[in-house]
Amino acid sequence: MAGCVAGSCRVSRIPLLSILLGVFALAGSRFQVRLLSRIAGKRSLHRIAFSVNCLLLISIPITIVFAFWATSFTCRSVDGARVYFLYDEGIAVPRWGYAMGLYRISLQAHRNWGNGSTVLDRLNKQTLCSALASGKVVILATHGEAGYAATYFSPEVFGVWPADTGAADETGTTRFLCVGVQAPDHAWRPETVKVNDQLELVYLFACNAGKKASLWQEHLAPAKVVAYDRFSTLLDHALWFAFTGPIEVKKLR
Repeated sequence: MAGCVAGSCRVSRIPLLSILLGVFALAGSRFQVRLLSRIAGKRSLHRIAFSVNCLLLISIPITIVFAFWATSFTCRSVDGARVYFLYDEGIAVPRWGYAMGLYRISLQAHRNWGNGSTVLDRLNKQTLCSALASGKVVILATHGEAGYAATYFSPEVFGVWPADTGAADETGTTRFLCVGVQAPDHAWRPETVKVNDQLELVYLFACNAGKKASLWQEHLAPAKVVAYDRFSTLLDHALWFAFTGPIEVKKLR
């Protein structure tokens, strides 16, 4: 019996609370907030807000068209391409988003080598092997630490790093990289991937990959390696892809 009475009390409080809140809302609507009323009364601010809104609406179709156009210069991983942009699929950037940032380089690659010259795909062992087997330019868009580049946000953590100084693979060449999948105990199971003789430029997004810059350079020589021995920023990458990168690719034939 007590339970029923308590329940009826809880139910009866709901409409009372709604009525009380409604009264407060009506009372508040009778008084203007001074700051907001002053802002709302300025026509210049209305014009600015209208202009910004129009620009935002116009930018939507422009962005869609640009995304399709930039993506059209890229393809999924294939053997024989010249530029390979490989990214961590776990990072919350869509493929077309990378394509827009890459478009000046992919456009220059198209001018240099024609259709199908730029690969934009996820980083894994298969795509990296294709890139290192035939690419002139290899770009790894991943996070990193202590000289490593790795897909920390992907379902399978795949890492790339240079071997120790003076190390050679089973064929006796020093032109190779170490790769591996991270085990549940965070240990790496390293393998080696040979680097083709035509590779000329490597760009690493990975923060602190430059901590092993001399080793990257040793095992990729004579290719030029761009790496950061600190936290790399979006501004670093934006400037390189907008200005320096296209100039570097234009020199390659």
